[in-house]
Amino acid sequence: MVGPEAVAAAKDAIAKSRGKYVESSAAELTAQTAVSLCRMDRAYAGVPASVTTAKHSNPRAVDGEQRVTLTHAVKDGEVVVHVPKTGKPTPRGIEFEIADTPVVVDVYDADVPVEPQKPDASDVVKAEDVRGLDPFAK
Repeated sequence: MVGPEAVAAAKDAIAKSRGKYVESSAAELTAQTAVSLCRMDRAYAGVPASVTTAKHSNPRAVDGEQRVTLTHAVKDGEVVVHVPKTGKPTPRGIEFEIADTPVVVDVYDADVPVEPQKPDASDVVKAEDVRGLDPFAK
């Protein structure tokens, strides 16, 4: 459970970090749950290789690619995964709910290498200065 002081800390952290990069050590970064969404192998680790009970939609064109929608019933609702009709079935999007809040994850260019560039120092905030972003951080 999170108390009012955590809400205030989160609001402060959001104000400090809005539009900024949050700098953290690699060890601390890999321990954070949300970061796993940046690694496709981790983000989809829990997705089964095949789902025999999924219903699929008719293909439709999205960004020039024919995609089907797979809908799979889960304990508290359903998970909808958008995949290409042909070729490698890399998810292009996933829709589900967490505590009645809709979550939509769009995946673009999952297989394209990224050339990172170091941001300007004025665009960076240290992780320890925005601990309120994670009310469970120590």
